[in-house]
Amino acid sequence: DIQTHSTALYVVMPNIGLFDGVIVTYGVENKRIPTSKRDFNVTIEKLTPGEEYKFAVHSSSGNMKSKTYRVPVVKTCLVPPTNLREGKVTETSLELLWDKAEGYFNQYEVICINCDRQLVVQKVKREHIVFTKLTPGKLYNISLRTEKENYQDSIPIKQLIRTLPSPVEYLNYNKTSDSITLSWPEAAYVFDGYNLTVSSKSMHHVVEIPFTRSRTYHYDKLMPGIAYSITIETTSATKKSHPTTITITTYPEPPEDLQFVELDENTVYLYWKLPRGDFDIFELSYYLPGINETTDRTTLRGNNIKIKDLIPGIEYVFQIKTVKGMDASE
Repeated sequence: DIQTHSTALYVVMPNIGLFDGVIVTYGVENKRIPTSKRDFNVTIEKLTPGEEYKFAVHSSSGNMKSKTYRVPVVKTCLVPPTNLREGKVTETSLELLWDKAEGYFNQYEVICINCDRQLVVQKVKREHIVFTKLTPGKLYNISLRTEKENYQDSIPIKQLIRTLPSPVEYLNYNKTSDSITLSWPEAAYVFDGYNLTVSSKSMHHVVEIPFTRSRTYHYDKLMPGIAYSITIETTSATKKSHPTTITITTYPEPPEDLQFVELDENTVYLYWKLPRGDFDIFELSYYLPGINETTDRTTLRGNNIKIKDLIPGIEYVFQIKTVKGMDASE
């Protein structure tokens, strides 16, 4: 019985004569086993995997020992590597790492059992391998064992590794001052859903969307003029794709409750309530009814303004907008 670190020798003692034990020698080691049995097993331990051993057996009686019986060469079994684990994984490749196997061996045999090109076998001498041209999001079954010429291969160890799913190519959106509606194209290859994340300075919301649902999502009750970072990741079991991210700023909200006070015949004072959310400036314009051209246009940061040099007795139309970046309220 031969194992990785031990072997059992079946010993049959002489039918005649006296003996009180056996002596087993191998290399610089020797082991004496007292016994009166005619046949028995001797277990030799603390051997090195993948090594050849030449055992010599003597029967003993007191200080005397018999002629040498030489056991045919014994080859201990190979030990598989340990700590098999995944390294860097992408959509189309996976790296496999492991710790060096104990004992003596020539190389490792790595088998990708369900790779796309049927059975893929690689022979390597280092504790590292990369499989390429794989399918995004697919679960691969990898087998690893040690090899040595004229030795039986070690028992295999196996690892399941999934490649990253392919990312969503882009996000489409429509927005208002307090909502964002998203849509996106279907991801390619193997996946089971999407993780959609929206975040700003004051919120962080993650939703899991299975592949069976519509590829749209609506966020409401948002704040006007706020920049929202939106990220979508494709999922395949526990693996996530590289994120696809866009930043969307909701439209600013218009000012509320615009009021004016006539200070004299050609001067008015305007004031209004500040809108919710965030904004950069206000844009004020005014014109005469029936005339398309704007009489004057100005920008300001506060929520009040005094307008002078108006023509007495003329009706003016005032319009004020909230501006955030390139967007303006209606």
